[in-house]
Amino acid sequence: MVKRDDRINFTKKTLDTLTSPPDRRAVWHDVQTRGLGLLVQPTGRKSFFWFRKVNGDPTWKTIGEFPALSIEQARASAAGYNKSLAEWKSKGFEGPSPFKRQDVLTLGTLFDSYYQTLKTKGCSIKRGPATAKSLKDVKSWYDRYLKRWDDRKVDSIRVERVRELHKDISEHHGPIVANRAVGLLRRCINWGIHKDLWQGVNPAEKIDWNPEKSRERFVLPDEMARLLKTVEKERFVNWDLHDFVLLSLYAGQRKGNLLAMRWEQIKMNAAGEAEWDIPVTKNGRSHKVPLLPEALTVLQDRKRRREVLSPWVFPSNSKVGHLQDTRDLRHRIVHTGYRIGPDERGRAQKAVDTGRWIFNWFENDQRRRDIREKRAKWVPGRDLAAGIFPSRITSDGVVLSSIRERMK
Repeated sequence: MVKRDDRINFTKKTLDTLTSPPDRRAVWHDVQTRGLGLLVQPTGRKSFFWFRKVNGDPTWKTIGEFPALSIEQARASAAGYNKSLAEWKSKGFEGPSPFKRQDVLTLGTLFDSYYQTLKTKGCSIKRGPATAKSLKDVKSWYDRYLKRWDDRKVDSIRVERVRELHKDISEHHGPIVANRAVGLLRRCINWGIHKDLWQGVNPAEKIDWNPEKSRERFVLPDEMARLLKTVEKERFVNWDLHDFVLLSLYAGQRKGNLLAMRWEQIKMNAAGEAEWDIPVTKNGRSHKVPLLPEALTVLQDRKRRREVLSPWVFPSNSKVGHLQDTRDLRHRIVHTGYRIGPDERGRAQKAVDTGRWIFNWFENDQRRRDIREKRAKWVPGRDLAAGIFPSRITSDGVVLSSIRERMK
């Protein structure tokens, strides 16, 4: 408890006259600013300090020497400490104490914590843990473009340096890759701020992204015919390839959702129609997909052919129990008859040679084809639109013409 005789009004004239006994220090407290005091040494040296109990712990903060530091400056510093204490107290003293020096946080340490969270429980309650592909992309972007800052303190990363990094990646690796790498840096630091691992302004927040142009490539009718002819040859040879491509066409859903399809998700609704209940989609929500009779036929034939009882429609010996990658399938279809058009060959020849791209290219083309035909030819009905365009249903319920007719 501060003695009443030790409390005075701090003025320059008053502080100049203060002295201390030769054998001990003297302490004086300001009557205007709570917690502000002046320590007077036997040598005559005087320094401002701030002292209060913080969550039950006596806390001392040295502010600066008098008269090098003015009384007004000392009062402003003490007021800042009082504000920090009031804000932390209003939160129930949750999170790190603003009065204790935090351990130095490097970007590498922050990324490791962020990555483990993505892997185990995810950064979104709706989406849950990140997929294997997302984790692979995140690790690849960090190792290739951000690893150089692994030992750098997050406090030392400046906006100018991030802009230089974004420009350098854009020039040497492409504008889209630059957006992804710096976007990862932004998300990682924002996550650290949200989890109270670091306090400050995100240096990647104000970076101007490179423009990204949407793809305009569509599956052409002759390419569709060649694709279906090639897929038909896979009957009794590679059923996974045959069924995967046909279900991709009939259902119009993303590859990841299709490969993770379970038999229990195929149900009959109240109207007696088959539908596929996807528990979690890319946007973190569940989604019901009406199944065409052709899709149901493929599923029924596949279930009849299965040799081992498995809950997965596309089972495998992987850790998760189902197919996760279509690398072998896409390589096979590329070299069995489905070829890109001459106008695309120059742009994609390198990727074709390694057999890496065809299914992603095909699936994106197919979804863009759906959108193009949806705009060009509409017929009444709503269920089919809900299956293919879950986020693009119009108020009058118009939809794309039947996939069945297009497949013919």
